[in-house]
Amino acid sequence: MDRVQIPGYVKAVLSGLADAGYEAYAVGGCVRDSIIGRRPADWDVASAAPAERVMEIFPRTVPTGIKYGTVTVLIGRRRVEVTTFRKDSDYSDSRRPDTVEFISELHEDLMRRDFTINAMAMTADGEIIDHTDGRGDVRRRLIRTVGDPDSRFGEDALRMFRAVRFSAQLGFEIEKNTLDAIFRLSGTAKELSRERVRIELQKTLLSPRPERAVLMADTGLLDAFVSSRGRPGGQSRLSEVGSEGLYRMCAFSALLLRRGALERADQLAANLGMSVKNCRLITDACAAAPEMPSDMEEQRFFVIEHGEELSKLAAAAAVGMGRPGSYETMMSTVRWHDYIMPEELPVRGRDASRAGFKGPEIREIMVRLCKEVAAGTLELERRTLTVRMREIKRNGF
Repeated sequence: MDRVQIPGYVKAVLSGLADAGYEAYAVGGCVRDSIIGRRPADWDVASAAPAERVMEIFPRTVPTGIKYGTVTVLIGRRRVEVTTFRKDSDYSDSRRPDTVEFISELHEDLMRRDFTINAMAMTADGEIIDHTDGRGDVRRRLIRTVGDPDSRFGEDALRMFRAVRFSAQLGFEIEKNTLDAIFRLSGTAKELSRERVRIELQKTLLSPRPERAVLMADTGLLDAFVSSRGRPGGQSRLSEVGSEGLYRMCAFSALLLRRGALERADQLAANLGMSVKNCRLITDACAAAPEMPSDMEEQRFFVIEHGEELSKLAAAAAVGMGRPGSYETMMSTVRWHDYIMPEELPVRGRDASRAGFKGPEIREIMVRLCKEVAAGTLELERRTLTVRMREIKRNGF
């Protein structure tokens, strides 16, 4: 029989509940991760104890979700969520149960959960309780719903996004019947809030297998946020992009743009409620990416023209557009310090104005000077730069 070592602070919660006469078990993702060999990010407990009794049993608690039977117990600096055994009623909005009924038995509580790998419980001494063959699916590396997938996804449409996200985080495949149901029911995702969808997409993009986010588009889960599913196929190398959230979202947007699933680069980000600033950065990066040279020497000039932040994002977008290696090369380029940026020149915009430049020309001439300095054809000295500006003005760009 499988046994897993439970941390002392979690045992303290389980023991406290047992001493008060209530069944209690570690449940969900912490059990799954322990079986896999991953360190759980947090530990959740399910118990027969009502939330009010949990608050009486432990001296330090936070009523984080009394309506749903959840209390957070504080043990030193650790936090353990304790939730009363429950079963859910119908989900008329495909998001949350209409009502919650608290029960005294573990089995029914486990059977309401989303996937078999999340429907296991564990006693204080590490014994696994598994009514849905979750351990078997861990061995088979499968994401499979508890019971009928149409029912599970009909209860909460976000579970379809979670299936993709778990697949990306764990490297598991989605079981065929479960995946078929996602294709059938993806249209119900339009009822979800954009914040919930954005969180699941971002977690997927930040996983070790961000390419699996493409499945959200292929199944139609993102249809409410993109113009169409676009053209399937084409290599996706999103894992080449460093694990910064905005960079991977930029690469993913560029990929969808290339496949014809977006009308404009920032469409997905805007529809998911990302900031105006980040939407603008994604737009500018996708516009600049096709111009980015592959030669490392030439990329220095690209950085001078576009700035470091936008250049990095453009390199991420280039990966999404099918240019492997662009990101890694650019990350090496921007760490060089043998070039100077426009704002570091000993001449300013007013000097360019005096030389006769106006409006956008001022930025253009400053970038031109930086490139010539970087190329070693112009000395970085105020008088020399001023003379060069006037010379360019006379002769034209």
